This record gives sequence, C-alpha cells and structure tokens, in this order.
Amino acid sequence: MNQVKFLCAQEDGTLINEAGKIVPTPGEGYQGPTIPTSIVDSALAEKPALEFIERGELEQGSYRNEEIGLRYAYPTTWEADHNDPAASPAKDEIAQRAHDLLDACSLLLLRLTPPKSEASASDERAITLRAVDQSCLALPAPVSATDVFGAEELGAYLQMLGAFGEVRSTRLEVRGEQLFAEYSGVIGEHADRRSLGHRRVEAMAVTRHRKLLLVWMWTASSPVELAALPKSSVRFEDAPAIELAPPEFAAKP
Repeated sequence: MNQVKFLCAQEDGTLINEAGKIVPTPGEGYQGPTIPTSIVDSALAEKPALEFIERGELEQGSYRNEEIGLRYAYPTTWEADHNDPAASPAKDEIAQRAHDLLDACSLLLLRLTPPKSEASASDERAITLRAVDQSCLALPAPVSATDVFGAEELGAYLQMLGAFGEVRSTRLEVRGEQLFAEYSGVIGEHADRRSLGHRRVEAMAVTRHRKLLLVWMWTASSPVELAALPKSSVRFEDAPAIELAPPEFAAKP
C-alpha cells in the first residue's frame, strides 16, 4: 500500500497529484469498446465459429440454414457464394488482432454480388450475411426497441472489430417478431494504386436469433447505388417473411 498514489482526473483527461502538478502518463488515452484480453486469447486459440456455426446451403435465389433456423430469399440473377474476400491490410497490430478476433468468432454465411453481365471491374455493390457468436465476444446487444444505448454499444463494437466502417447513424426497428439494430455509415481505405482514399457507403441490420447475432450488410459506392440494391427477405422458423429493403436501412435525410 505504500506505493499506492491517488491522482485526480481533470475534464481534459490529464491527471494531477496532491500538489496540483500534472502527472505524465505513458501511452495514449483510449475511450471506446474493449474486450478482456483473456476472452480475446481464448477465442483466437479455439476459433469457435468454425465448430459451432453451420455454413448453410445455397440454392438459386435462396439460402437455407436449418441449424440457425432461417431461410433467406434474394434475386436469382445475383451471384452467391460463401467466400469471404480478403480484407485490406490492417493499419496496425491492434487492427489486425481485431480482424483475427472477428474471424474466430463469426462466419460469413453468404455473399451476393451483381450479375456478371451488369458488374464492372470497379463495382462495389455487395450484400453479405454474417453470423456472430455473441458469447464468444461477450458482445452487448439491445434488449428492446427503446434500448438505444445497447444498439449504440453494439455498433461501436462491430466498428472496432472491422465488421463495419464508421457508424454515422443508429436506430432500432421491430420487423415481424424480430428486433433489428440498424446502422448506416461509410468505410474509407487507400487502394494500392490510388493516391486518394477510396470511400464506400454501407448499411447494416443486426438481429439476434438462437444465440447468434445475424448481420446483414449492404455496400455500394454511393448512396444512390445503395438505395438501388435489390430487396430480399428472411424467414425465421415458421414466422412470416420479413422484407429487407436497402433504402429502409440507409441513412435518413
């Protein structure tokens, strides 16, 4: 106890001692979501998503996953696969660790891209569905349609993990019998041959089912393209189908 010192935090984040002098602290300050190191190390070692999340089955215009209890219908003309495209190089070791953690605790169930006849080499349009093991990451999640704080917390964690870009708006909606946390935002990156940053717009809808967080993502190069992405629908168990229309998840003016 002789080595314990009590410091007073100021509004700007600095610390002062009993004499009123500023006490320098090593490193940089951080405010935001955190995951205990023990949970991170365990997840990276065990990679539970590969063992506990089923990939599901693809058919033309539909995706079915009996283990999760959902059926998802999408335009038959769009290309569908399970492949998770290679991510952009992480900016630092912390970002890489976050990306590895997301891979260990989640699984890309479905990725949709435009028909080859419509797509161009620079086409950014895509729709993805990812299942996240909530317990693996100890993630928060909203518990009611008024739990805005829970939705904002979840959005912050998904942004930290690299599952989403920069969250610009958050809201909650009940669709059918499911509570959805809905986000819109942007993601910027520097392509290898571009001197300027490359930016895309995104919309995301997250709902909880059978102890998994199901994350739909719509991506395009502009808000107009995002709003024009095709509608799809999801059915949980024997409940009526829920329509997922991109304009409903994009940022509201």
